[in-house]
Amino acid sequence: MSGFMVDLPECVRRVEGVSGLPALEVLGPRSSGVVQLHGGQVTSFVPRGGRELLWLSPLAQAGPSMAIRGGVPVCLPWFGAGRDGGLSPSHGLARRARWRLHSVREEGEAVIVSLVVTPEAVAQLDGAEHWPPGLFATLEITFGDALGLRLVVRNEGSDPLTFEAALHTYLAVDDVRTVRVEGLTGASMLDQASGERSRVEGDLTFDGEVDVVVTAPKQPITVVQGRTEGRTPIYRIERENLPDAVVWNPAQQKTASLADVPDDAWPRFVCVEAATIKDDAVTLTPGQDTALGATYAPLAD
Repeated sequence: MSGFMVDLPECVRRVEGVSGLPALEVLGPRSSGVVQLHGGQVTSFVPRGGRELLWLSPLAQAGPSMAIRGGVPVCLPWFGAGRDGGLSPSHGLARRARWRLHSVREEGEAVIVSLVVTPEAVAQLDGAEHWPPGLFATLEITFGDALGLRLVVRNEGSDPLTFEAALHTYLAVDDVRTVRVEGLTGASMLDQASGERSRVEGDLTFDGEVDVVVTAPKQPITVVQGRTEGRTPIYRIERENLPDAVVWNPAQQKTASLADVPDDAWPRFVCVEAATIKDDAVTLTPGQDTALGATYAPLAD
């Protein structure tokens, strides 16, 4: 199985991932999970004694022209079609590239997997001409009581570069129609479907398709199952240098246009993405780097 040039501890093993491509299974003391080398993508995280944090489509596939639907896609170096709306493929090239395993280490009761993506990794992909030639990125994935993701982006070129990034997390829920996203009240919000800007009033709920970008640099976010009686906080999200939160669910009508999502699957996930996109795109001078991170902590079984 290609893609592994690193000695692995006993708690980590090589497995076949989505579409038979190389992946790692982590069996740590505090949590278990799966990391795909395709896209550098976490597709499973299960805390000890708990349940699956992430939703992965049963129709997910992987390949040079296919991004894995579900888990935590890494959107880089642009989000959607980019700030000017003319870039392809959607959400950049990192989630279609084969990442290289850099290291696996144990720290206390946490297992940390580090992956690297380089310009060479995307050179043969459609759209490679839009990848800044000096852009290198490392993704550090921590399997502990919570799922930690830390993306370090470096400019090793001779010219400034500008990028967008998002951790496009698909969180597993019982029924998105009873979910609330708390902690964003009063923040600036862009509705990506209509282009309208407003302020978040109260909690975000899901009575149809939701696709919004909320700029809220400091607030932790809580995902709650149950709108009134029986309200249960299920996830808490903390962000580092990721000022935006993209909240998305396609609902029934949009799901019909998604070939890799079963028609009846949309109630089982909600995307709450930690991001730095649009007006918050990051510019790095030659030799500069920046660290972007998010922690997804399960709060209930």
